Amino acid sequence: MKLNGKITILEKVSSEKNISIFKSDDMTIISTQTPIKGSGDDEGGDVNAVITIKTKNGEKKVNMSGYCGI
Repeated sequence: MKLNGKITILEKVSSEKNISIFKSDDMTIISTQTPIKGSGDDEGGDVNAVITIKTKNGEKKVNMSGYCGI
C-alpha cells in the first residue's frame, strides 16, 4: 500500500469469517464484509463491505457493495 508517496508493508494480524485486520507502524486497515441475504449461489454472492483506514492523522471509511465469488 502507498501512504504519503511511500510504499508501506502491512501485516495481517487478525482474520475471522467476515473481518480482516492489517497493520503497520503507520496505519491499520480493517476490512468487514456482510453477505446480502438471498443473493448467493454456489460460487459466491453479493456483499456489503466497509474498509476502515486508520492513520495517526485520522480515520476514513469506504463503503462498497458488489459480488464476491470464486
